[in-house]
Amino acid sequence: MTDEKRLKILFIPAWYPSKQNSVAGVFIKEHAKAVSLYNEVIVLYSEGCDKDLNKTWKIISDKEEDGIRTIRIKHKKSPIPKTTYFIYLWSIKQAFKELLIEGWRPDIIHAHVFSAGVPAVILGKIYKIPIVITRALDWFSSSCIKKTGYIKSPFCNE
Repeated sequence: MTDEKRLKILFIPAWYPSKQNSVAGVFIKEHAKAVSLYNEVIVLYSEGCDKDLNKTWKIISDKEEDGIRTIRIKHKKSPIPKTTYFIYLWSIKQAFKELLIEGWRPDIIHAHVFSAGVPAVILGKIYKIPIVITRALDWFSSSCIKKTGYIKSPFCNE
């Protein structure tokens, strides 16, 4: 495939291998490696909360891992109960803005797992970028659908 046809694809996974868990989301990493054979891929992964973080969020690593640029970020825990997820969303958006400042704008945002789909949808709406959400077996389909019964998930093919 020629460089003109290579797409820029941003992966936003909810799970990804790390020092703490080397097998978490290993299938996502393998997927990113396969996609990178024919496209330019960047992985933007939040490693979660860091209680010692002084800032709202921080890039803790930005380097090539197995041939793929992988940006790892952490965010601080909210002092208000049950609101840390909003800081997670903010940190993903801010890291994405850093990519835009560098001049890298994805053609597609590919989120893995429902929880990573939320920031992907927000970014897609704000910046008018198409998104893809790959849903693995997660809590959303198994608990929410059964509990509500009458609500169909737009993310399910079942």
